[in-house]
Amino acid sequence: MKGRPVGSSVEITGTIGNIVGNVIAGRDVRAQRIAAGAGAGAAGESVAVPNVRQLLDEIESDLHGLASHQSELRTISPDAGHQVQAVISLIAAMRESLAGDRPTKADLVGNAQSAAGIVVRMLQKGQALVTDAAKMGGSLADVIQSLETVGGKVGKLAKWITLLWP
Repeated sequence: MKGRPVGSSVEITGTIGNIVGNVIAGRDVRAQRIAAGAGAGAAGESVAVPNVRQLLDEIESDLHGLASHQSELRTISPDAGHQVQAVISLIAAMRESLAGDRPTKADLVGNAQSAAGIVVRMLQKGQALVTDAAKMGGSLADVIQSLETVGGKVGKLAKWITLLWP
């Protein structure tokens, strides 16, 4: 690593690369699809307002599915059910903003960041339970997996917003 600026690259098991603007996962990602250099999204995926609306629909559907698991959500946090409802409200606000003539980037990004923050905090609390094998049941594992899925979609949404509204 001699000669490289500190923090600009990483070497992991013999693979060297620039990590600026990237995420290093703290879990097994072998089964994950990663598109390098795709710019707008996955390879060949175009980003337009209809794509954003469709992604909002998917996120909202996933969140309603999560909301039906109140017991597991309470295991994660006593107010996790309310947090899921808060994210649903943020998604609805984004949808309303997109329905207007000129949605503002500030509103869209602010709501996406708020939604991402809530989901990440719930996910962190849920993942902390993984170490307690007695609490880790099949349905709780499913809820945590759903939170991971929603978190990924909200991240994708935020990226798309910054691409569409520079």
